[in-house]
Amino acid sequence: MSARVASVAVVLTLVLARAAVAYDVPTHRQLGLRAANEAVGVNTTLMDDLGFSEGRDSFLVNGATRFRVTEWIQEGAGREDTPFWRVRHHFHNPLRAWDSAGLSTAFGVEIELGQSSIVWSQRAFQEGPKGGGTWSWPFARQRFLAALIGRTPTEREAALADTFRALGHVAHLVQDATVPAHVRNDMHLWLPLGNDRFLPVNPDWYEDWVQDTLDHDRETFDGIVGHPPIRPLRLVFHSEHPEAPIPIAGLIDTIFTGFPRPLVSDLGSSFVEPDDDAVRRYFPKVVRGTTVPEIEHFVAETALAHYLSAVRDLAPPSTLWTLDHRVLGDYARALLPRAIGYSAELLDYFFRGRLAVDVTVDPIDAALVRVTGSNASPEPLYDGTLGLYADTATGERVAVPALDPATVIGIRPGETLLAARFEPPPDTERFVAVYQGTLGLERRSETFPGAVIGKVMGGV
Repeated sequence: MSARVASVAVVLTLVLARAAVAYDVPTHRQLGLRAANEAVGVNTTLMDDLGFSEGRDSFLVNGATRFRVTEWIQEGAGREDTPFWRVRHHFHNPLRAWDSAGLSTAFGVEIELGQSSIVWSQRAFQEGPKGGGTWSWPFARQRFLAALIGRTPTEREAALADTFRALGHVAHLVQDATVPAHVRNDMHLWLPLGNDRFLPVNPDWYEDWVQDTLDHDRETFDGIVGHPPIRPLRLVFHSEHPEAPIPIAGLIDTIFTGFPRPLVSDLGSSFVEPDDDAVRRYFPKVVRGTTVPEIEHFVAETALAHYLSAVRDLAPPSTLWTLDHRVLGDYARALLPRAIGYSAELLDYFFRGRLAVDVTVDPIDAALVRVTGSNASPEPLYDGTLGLYADTATGERVAVPALDPATVIGIRPGETLLAARFEPPPDTERFVAVYQGTLGLERRSETFPGAVIGKVMGGV
């Protein structure tokens, strides 16, 4: 890239950064909270495996901040847009190669303004503190490991809070992928004026409708997000891309892959509805090749078109067709439940790993313990290690020396883990088993430690 083009790219990035903002922060916070309350796997892991009797309603303290688990997720979902220039990495066009699927200009010479949100979500380093920090999936894994093996209760609690906040940040990216403009490189331009003020030049009507409804018609908003969440099949969790190998990439890449550009043949028969003192004509969108309505109000006739007989039979697309409140409302009814469901699936995927293990006294040497049990995960464990940690009477957590190899290789769901021997401190009050490594398609690598699974157990 030449110096001149690079300079243009920097300027455009700063000017257009606000263009990438999808749902506004209050909307993201609501979607994050709804997803957190739908994530059954999160609640089960907290209660059954980590010893939090209140589950997702448990409070976690990090510094001076005390939030429930659900609120930490909500916090992360809201703060991914801060500072505003992070949002240039919140685009992903699933119809393009991932290397060029992020936000770019469309002014003849294509200039990359941001990374694909898939790549951004998996970066080991995103930004320094002034740029909002790093809150990616790998960071969430690192902090969850710290929450399991940290030395003091304060360190472990702060790390677990960071884990859930980071998952909220990643869920934000999944939510953005339900905004049509963010999956088709549609820059909805706002110009920064300073002091968090922006001038709308080409705003996105869908996003504005959602935020306006949240602000001024809460009953309608709550009704829409109260619909049953739309979750994906677990088959979408896949990736072979070297820059984004973690399977969560499939969540973002598949939300809009199956939505091709509508054809005239995708429109059903038009109908009219009252619109103030007149009527407005609408077209529904039908399932391709059928007459089954998919979106009732898919496109609306403009006020001018209603009075021009020459264009009354002109089908979309046309400059005489628009999106009004009914159209945008139907879009939201299709997209917001998907934003919640896909985000909840992301959260549950993080905690899909389970260990059905316990500690028992070694039958030969009473000073030793054995970790026995099976892989309770829905996916195999391999290329990993199983460690044991002990909590002393003071609350300090220490690694327990292993007397046998603790390598885990090729343990399918339900299969027995190797019974390894460990030598714990004499004042141990409880144990924590920790697996770190490959889980299914979430593979360990030189730059990524893999999945992390924890199981808190009592003493012996």
